Amino acid sequence: MPEPIISDSSISIAIIGGSGLYEAAGVEIEREFISKTPFGDSCPIIIGTLGGTRVAYIARHAKGHVYTPTTCPYQANIYALKSLGVRHVLAFSAVGSLQKEMKPRDLVVIEQFYDRTRHRKDTFFTEIAAHAPFSNPTSPEQNDLLSKSIISLASQLIGDASLFLPSSYSSDESLPANVFPRKEPSSYVCIEGPAFSTYTESITYRKLGFDIVGMTALTEAKLCCECEIAYSCVALVTDYDCWYIEAHEAVTAAMVSQVQAVNGKNAALIMKKWVSDMSERISEQSTLDFSVHGIMAGAIMTDMKCVDPAICAKLRPLLPKYIE
Repeated sequence: MPEPIISDSSISIAIIGGSGLYEAAGVEIEREFISKTPFGDSCPIIIGTLGGTRVAYIARHAKGHVYTPTTCPYQANIYALKSLGVRHVLAFSAVGSLQKEMKPRDLVVIEQFYDRTRHRKDTFFTEIAAHAPFSNPTSPEQNDLLSKSIISLASQLIGDASLFLPSSYSSDESLPANVFPRKEPSSYVCIEGPAFSTYTESITYRKLGFDIVGMTALTEAKLCCECEIAYSCVALVTDYDCWYIEAHEAVTAAMVSQVQAVNGKNAALIMKKWVSDMSERISEQSTLDFSVHGIMAGAIMTDMKCVDPAICAKLRPLLPKYIE
């Protein structure tokens, strides 16, 4: 049965697993529950410890892959994480590559999104006017820390993957082979699904300069921004979509599943290292304040005195600093 949400100040980090990542790899599970929220029931949420750090874990499609990209309970999932006290989210997303150099099994730290979705609920604010600044849909500061975590793992990963880091990443260190800082922001075009792209769509996305195509992460990024959660996403390349017909077959679900076995192992390594590094940084500073953590200041245009108290009560857990 769904449970009401109880805030837990010791949980500031959450992981969202994508296709093929249905188990919380390496997490010592304390409990698992479905959260009842004003936006519906969440996916099962695992609370546990990873390397000594308490975390929350959600498989966005749930065990058995029962939710499609359109029907995932995005609002309920993010509402539940915010209500628990989560401030930092690392998500993984299976994607198709639109660039030759980004091969199946490669990993890309996402900076930008382009929205091609049509049928999903992607905002908390339909009853008040609140306009979230969204020029940086993923957290630049958190991406930088994520990049450092990935670089430290590179010697373990490069046997199966090349790593594409954000264009904003800078380091005086010489990077290992197969680690490539991007010259331009990495871009993820998010389609509605569940069907894969047509050939015309795929080559159009390439011509527009997008790097990868997926079906989920943008919606989470929007909702996290609206409630001031720092969101980062590692895209796990499984295929070349359907544009690269001279060298590769068009993507199928079976093709994605085959590659996910290796991608899942890499994701588990990144997850463990990132959680450890974030926990260390948080313990040093007691809290990590990134730009997103105050981004909604001034974003609410509605006079909340004119709003039904029940609506205020529903939205208050998302923005307690701004909704009394």
